Amino acid sequence: MRTDDVLALVREVAVARGLHPRTRAAYVRWASRYLRFLGSCSPARSGAEAVRAFLAQLTETEGVAAATQRQARSALRFLHHEGFGRPVAASLPGSGWRPGPVLPVEVVGRVLAQLPAEPWLMAALVYGAGLRLGECCRLRIRDVELDRGIIRVRRPDGRQDRLTLIPDTVREALARRVAASRRRQLRLATRCPESVPLPVTGAEDAMVSTHWRWMWVFPSRRAYRHRPSGRSAVQPVHPRMLQRALGAAARAAGVAESVGPVTCQRLRGTFAAQLLASGYPIGAVQRVLGHRDRATTLRYHDALPVGWLGLRSPLDFGMSVPLPRELTERGAG
Repeated sequence: MRTDDVLALVREVAVARGLHPRTRAAYVRWASRYLRFLGSCSPARSGAEAVRAFLAQLTETEGVAAATQRQARSALRFLHHEGFGRPVAASLPGSGWRPGPVLPVEVVGRVLAQLPAEPWLMAALVYGAGLRLGECCRLRIRDVELDRGIIRVRRPDGRQDRLTLIPDTVREALARRVAASRRRQLRLATRCPESVPLPVTGAEDAMVSTHWRWMWVFPSRRAYRHRPSGRSAVQPVHPRMLQRALGAAARAAGVAESVGPVTCQRLRGTFAAQLLASGYPIGAVQRVLGHRDRATTLRYHDALPVGWLGLRSPLDFGMSVPLPRELTERGAG
């Protein structure tokens, strides 16, 4: 197959699968780089060995980050599985992902106390509802069901939606935020209503809507011209805003050096770890987090410090064991 034919195949299958436009573009880029790496070799006949060699080159020669390597691995698995119908082996380099260290509860509280209003509400949803950073930024008004106390997380890649809870602590603040976004759109409706892109469904990624139910809960302050429709449209707030705010808050709270970077992924991981440590079923935590594999949820359990599990040594169970005199302060003296 020619390079252009392979890239066209990736685009076609990605659109049919309902993948997000950014995901489609990333998969095409990685497929193009992989084809250049193969050279004259037939891409349809390449397998796990070629993929491993390409990923090893990314790590050893280019020194890419772990997240970049995971994206490349996902793109090449998609290329072989969906494009060529020849799945590659699951044991590829970089597949041993592990969550970062769990943040102590008091540290999370100190960091949240340093955040302004909007970043605080977003970080509280990441930590209190287990949302991913992108899911929090792309939250729409229609997905917040305040009367039921739930958030509906909709997947743009065709996978099944999931439900998560609205923490009681933020319910009132979230209600005010939703009401403010709704009033803003209704106020502009008579003059120049803002529009937002609709969820991608095949070839409908050029459609936009001005109905307030589709509006972002956390919209960007700047509008842009949506070329296919000619309307003034608004994107959700950029994820970098919350990432920078969390970093500044961790430095202001004086915890950046002691616990390391405070990121949305660590807040979400702490949410999962605390639920597991509290005795909630792993299946329930898996559903709230949106993991397809139970083993991914169990990794958060493995990241828990032993003290969080509520374990006690049998040596402490009501048995009086005298220390040898040599180990006491009196004997040591």
